[in-house]
Amino acid sequence: MRTLLFGYLFVAIFGFSALATWNPPVYKQCDSRWSQEILGFGPATICQAGCLMSSVTAMMAGDGVLLNNEYPTPEITNNWLKANGGFHEGDNFLWHSIEPLGYQLLGFLINAGEIIDAFEQGLHVILNVHEGHHYVLVTGISETGFFVMDPGFPVTEYLFTDFGGAAVYLRTPKTIEA
Repeated sequence: MRTLLFGYLFVAIFGFSALATWNPPVYKQCDSRWSQEILGFGPATICQAGCLMSSVTAMMAGDGVLLNNEYPTPEITNNWLKANGGFHEGDNFLWHSIEPLGYQLLGFLINAGEIIDAFEQGLHVILNVHEGHHYVLVTGISETGFFVMDPGFPVTEYLFTDFGGAAVYLRTPKTIEA
C-alpha cells in the first residue's frame, strides 16, 4: 500500500514528461507472419510465449535499431537472438543479450514510483503483468497507470496495481547496426 501511495503521490507532484507520447510499433506475438516460429530453441512458439521478446523488439524498432539492415520484427529479433546467445535453456530470454545493440540493463524495479521515475528520465521499461505471466512495453504514464504496447492482448493501459515488476534499460548513445 505504501508503494502504491508513493506512486500516486509522485505522479501528482511531478506530472508527466513529453515521453508519454513515445509511439513504438505495435507487434502482436500471434501475428500470422511469425506466430508459428519457434521461440528461441523451443519448445514454445512466438505466439505461445513471445511477449517479452516482442516487447523488446518494439522497443528496439521504436529506437530505430536495425538488425541485418532491417527494422526488427519479432521473427528477425528471434533469429538474431538465437545466433547471438540471446536465449538460455530453450526459450528463456537473457536480459543482457541486447547489450551489443546499444542497451544496458540497469536492473529490475518493483516500486511504481521508481518505475515512473525511470520512464520520466527517458529509460525504457518492460513491465511484468498478469501475475508474472506476461510482459509489455511501457509507452507512457497516466494518472492511474502505465500506457503500454501489449503484444498479447488488446490492452493499452495497466493500472499501477496491475504489475509485478519491471526491467529498465538505458539506450546507449551509440548507433549500432548488427
